[in-house]
Amino acid sequence: GGGGGAGGAGGGSDSFGLSGPLRGVSHAGVDLLLTPTAPTVAPLLYGPGGVGESAGFDGFDQSGIDGCTAGYAADCMTVPASLAGLPAISLPVGLGFESGMPVGMQLIAPRGCDVELIGAAWHVERALADAAASGGGGGPGE
Repeated sequence: GGGGGAGGAGGGSDSFGLSGPLRGVSHAGVDLLLTPTAPTVAPLLYGPGGVGESAGFDGFDQSGIDGCTAGYAADCMTVPASLAGLPAISLPVGLGFESGMPVGMQLIAPRGCDVELIGAAWHVERALADAAASGGGGGPGE
């Protein structure tokens, strides 16, 4: 079910905490939102372009972006659900074709649907594992 959150009927936002043109998306048969977890693959911790000691919060990485700004930019896909108070979970879905680094996706559920979210995530993980076992999925060289 779509789950009725605290901001349901008559409130300023729907059960996904959305307002404006997106208000009512959960009432249109949408139970979960699927988004990328981050705008890029996972960064290296150390080495060229790494986010470790050479590009900490007090330094700059090789692109000229300071570590603090880069950290906020990497979170741009997860912050909205957190600020809206919505349950969300990130799942690994494969590896970047060029980098071989992990790629994640995020499932977001309406308020109060934490248990349903965990169940849906379990099913997605199982489907991804089945696809990988049968030769599907993504990664370097595939």
